[in-house]
Amino acid sequence: MVPKRYYTTVVYILLIFLFFMSSCVPQKKLRYVQVKNDKDKQNTYINALTSRRINIFDELYIKVFSIDEKTAEIFSYESGIQYGMNIGLISYTVDENGNIDFPFIGQIYLKDYTLKEAKEIIQEELSQYLPNTSINIKFVNNSISVLGEVNRQGRYEFFDEKINIFDALALAGGLDRYGNRENVIVIRRDDEKVIYNYVDLTDKNIVSGETFYIIPEDVIIVEPLPAKSSSYGNITYTTALQTLTTMITLLLFIRNYNQ
Repeated sequence: MVPKRYYTTVVYILLIFLFFMSSCVPQKKLRYVQVKNDKDKQNTYINALTSRRINIFDELYIKVFSIDEKTAEIFSYESGIQYGMNIGLISYTVDENGNIDFPFIGQIYLKDYTLKEAKEIIQEELSQYLPNTSINIKFVNNSISVLGEVNRQGRYEFFDEKINIFDALALAGGLDRYGNRENVIVIRRDDEKVIYNYVDLTDKNIVSGETFYIIPEDVIIVEPLPAKSSSYGNITYTTALQTLTTMITLLLFIRNYNQ
């Protein structure tokens, strides 16, 4: 006769197994953009990619081109100009009043202008000193922070005006096995306000939302799942079902044997 303690042990093992199976997160929660209703079946969404406007403390790369190279260099290598990180681009910092300090010209107000508009303003000011010039201007040292359940937390730089949220998460290696795709927080500063935005990466409508495009100084926080998911492990549902069936069979056998 099989001792009663073996019967009790099998019962405990079965209960533990059922507990872990019940705590698993459905695979659906691990997918990104999903079709959740009839409205999501469309494949085209509208989200106008507007030009980023210059803000205080932005760093701008400004290069002056001219037939007279020596004269142009004066505007590119003046003292007091800071060097951008990584790519070594010369940059001008927009101060708290929205101005940059440009060689010989002095203060130029650029806050709230697009790069195209700023280029025209600088070129007009510069034409008084140097005719037949061309200006190249871009943002430098753009950075965002990605924290939480991602593979590589950290602060990341990019050189486009803006990137989308999937590009931003890709910089951090994507979400790890415990990342909650339905509850990603995007913290954004708007002048003196700090705004918390909650993003559902599984919602197809994300592409038309305000936080689809990530801008410099945004902070992305990936919340953890409420439970660990077995879909990332080595156990498949087929294996789990086979194991459960075997344990139930063993349990019935022991019970019948003891009777």
